[in-house]
Amino acid sequence: FVSCKSRFISNLGLGSFMSNFITEEEPPLSKRAEKLLNKPQLKYIETIIPLFGKNATETEVLLMAVAENNICGDILLQQLQMPFMQPSMLNYTMSSGSPEFKEQLASFLDEFVFYNTKEDTEIIPTAADEIVVSPGVASLLVQLSLLLFNPGDSVLVPIPYYPAFDHDFSNFGDVTTVPVDFLADGDPHPNLDPDLEPFGRPCEAALEKAFQRALHAGMPPKALLLTNPGNPTGSIYASQDLLLMVQWCRRKGLHLIVDEIYALSVFADTHQGLGFRSVVGLLGGRLGGQVHVLWGFSKDFGASGLRVGVLRSQNRDLLRALGSTNEAMQVSGLAQYALATLVQDRSFVRAYITANQQRLHTAHLKLSSALSKLGIPYISSQGGIFIFINLGKYLKEDSFEAEGAFFDLLHSKYALVLTPGRPCHCRIPGYFRICYAYYKEWDIAIDRCIRQLTLLVQDMS
Repeated sequence: FVSCKSRFISNLGLGSFMSNFITEEEPPLSKRAEKLLNKPQLKYIETIIPLFGKNATETEVLLMAVAENNICGDILLQQLQMPFMQPSMLNYTMSSGSPEFKEQLASFLDEFVFYNTKEDTEIIPTAADEIVVSPGVASLLVQLSLLLFNPGDSVLVPIPYYPAFDHDFSNFGDVTTVPVDFLADGDPHPNLDPDLEPFGRPCEAALEKAFQRALHAGMPPKALLLTNPGNPTGSIYASQDLLLMVQWCRRKGLHLIVDEIYALSVFADTHQGLGFRSVVGLLGGRLGGQVHVLWGFSKDFGASGLRVGVLRSQNRDLLRALGSTNEAMQVSGLAQYALATLVQDRSFVRAYITANQQRLHTAHLKLSSALSKLGIPYISSQGGIFIFINLGKYLKEDSFEAEGAFFDLLHSKYALVLTPGRPCHCRIPGYFRICYAYYKEWDIAIDRCIRQLTLLVQDMS
């Protein structure tokens, strides 16, 4: 481009005059940009990108590493195919979301997510002005990294956890994620079920150990981040464990951020007789200024492309600050109107949630039954869209380097791309996450996955 421009100027007879102003050197980017450019991309992400957009019947390599839920996409698309265009979509609205959409969201979330159990009797309804709507939960996490933390602070996160949390907090806020290992010193819970809870249950000793480790490293903790139901495990926090962490945060003066993005993708009350219970319901809606809850349409409604995430908080200063930062992260009027119309139709919402949970449960049972027959250990999920399996016995050695080599083997020889445990900060080498809801042809994808895992077991035996 520069050489063409130079020839053009020369033809105009301006070459000697302009030569002093033209350089082939690009102006430098900021130090913030350089920091992002120097961050190495996760290896399994590089493998995923070329496989996007292919269906389960045409792709040679089966992509089971993306946490997307397309299992009820056929039902959702039928509901969304209607004339949406309204004059209001062409205009600005409040930076935190349109008032009409937030009113609908408050009512919907109270009914289906926040107060969804018989125990939730004394409640404080969600007010529309406690809600901020942003393009995805990730954008809300980025804003929280800027508004709750100072550069160099840290956030505590129980392991294993969603790999992108590391970048959500560090890319813009310069906040470090500090893993919390509930089995670091042996689990204090005497009746721990290793099949359901191989990574332990919340305990104050582990939380305190991570807190002190971060302090001594010069990274003051400002918050604890939870995902409930969990990713990659699909586990659900028992109410007493959730309350333990709420009380610990309050004693330590920490914020508690609870990501409940899989709240409606729970398909069985399996764990100690308990199903999912929102922290909002647990606290009767009294969040105070320390508890902040996230939810979005990406997982439970399989609408990750619409980019709509929701924050509920009662911290007025935080909400005011978000009113400024969210100016640059507003959701389109089209998406807000479409989803406001969607959640307003309660009969559809109930039918959709039921169908989604039934299909997820069917898919989970199909895959978990095959894993049991193949002798592959796994965590019995209670929610979410994945199964966390343990292939450690097939590694050449008990190391994360061997796990990386096994990831390559799964890809090259068995045409399977799974999420390895190391990016999830899993403490045990050999765990892999299978996302069984990524393909619209989910039943075909699961059959193919089972066949490839069967070949693997046969070759390794």
